[in-house]
Amino acid sequence: MNVQQIILLIINVIGGIAVIGSYILGLGTQSGGANVLWGGVPAGIRPVYTVSMIISAIAYFAFIYFILFRIDTKDTLIWNRFSYSIFYLIFFNVSSFSFMDASHERLR
Repeated sequence: MNVQQIILLIINVIGGIAVIGSYILGLGTQSGGANVLWGGVPAGIRPVYTVSMIISAIAYFAFIYFILFRIDTKDTLIWNRFSYSIFYLIFFNVSSFSFMDASHERLR
């Protein structure tokens, strides 16, 4: 692993901790527990969402594995313009912890 890959790994670890932390915060501070975090999704279709979340998580881990271990950082060019370091911006800005934090604020 080179420095660029380590930086991307650190961004993902910090983002992952933030996501898990936001769920813990949401579960611990909301009356009604996990049901409140569903945001009005009917109970009948929650299994569909759950399966979708599991599939998304598996795809995410496959994607991050590919980016971290299968791509040569020196030869990477995204849209014929950006180097491997564009992934820092993508992963940092698209982190779901900002969405979860906004959802948590909405529940108040």
